[in-house]
Amino acid sequence: MCPNNSIKLDPNKDVLKARLCGFLAADGSVFIRKETRTGKIHHSMRFYPDNLVLAQLFNDVLKGVYGREAAIKSMGNYYALSLTSKQAVTDLLSIASFTSKGWTFPETIVTKDAKIEWLRAYFDCDGYVGKKYIQLQSVNENGIKVIQKLLEDFGIESKIYDYTRKNKSWNINYLLNINKREMRIKFLREIGFNHPLKRKKLESLINAEVA
Repeated sequence: MCPNNSIKLDPNKDVLKARLCGFLAADGSVFIRKETRTGKIHHSMRFYPDNLVLAQLFNDVLKGVYGREAAIKSMGNYYALSLTSKQAVTDLLSIASFTSKGWTFPETIVTKDAKIEWLRAYFDCDGYVGKKYIQLQSVNENGIKVIQKLLEDFGIESKIYDYTRKNKSWNINYLLNINKREMRIKFLREIGFNHPLKRKKLESLINAEVA
């Protein structure tokens, strides 16, 4: 079974930007920081993927949208990418937020292709493929609900759960699960993964259920 997705770049910059926003919402940050001592202002973005394919894809998208590339540093079991760019940071923050608890889905994303790219990028980073489910975890309740609604637009059913962790100072975690086999198949076909290991695992598990 082959997913209907590819890591090849779409020439439409809106689609590329959607993918970039999905990556950053899940595993990155975009911020403007002013130094207390010097008053210098920094426009920065960071991205922390666990696979080199995603790191390279992130840079391809950056180059396609802004003509820039981030420095890639191997951190052992993940990669750290960083870029300072006033143009890119100002533009991204004008359409979305990228904080862990308050990231938002950009209102500028309206086409089907762009929604697919955002979802795929988010699941590439934060999606977990279990034996009989695909799962997201986030402390962003509104964000998880937005993802559920986006999945519904593609006919993919999911359920949201929450749990309070033992340490009362920790945020509540919200879990989105795609449980039904037919829904996982539809996710694979409609959204899919660029992440090679997650894509392979989902294909294998789905095929094993009917073996």
